[in-house]
Amino acid sequence: MTASILIVGGAGYIGSHMEKTLSDAGCRATVFDNLLRGYRATVLIGKFVHRDLLSRDNLKKPEKI
Repeated sequence: MTASILIVGGAGYIGSHMEKTLSDAGCRATVFDNLLRGYRATVLIGKFVHRDLLSRDNLKKPEKI
């Protein structure tokens, strides 16, 4: 069974390297970031969710699959 991992703030330098490391280990990563300090282009492998943890309404929106 493949593990699914959520990387919060994963569009930055450390998060992008973590995504690659987890992918290499066979995990499926979902990156959750508001892009305040990160870049969408760094998320190359996993699924990307553009949301802000500080917005309660934003968190309640379902993600399109």
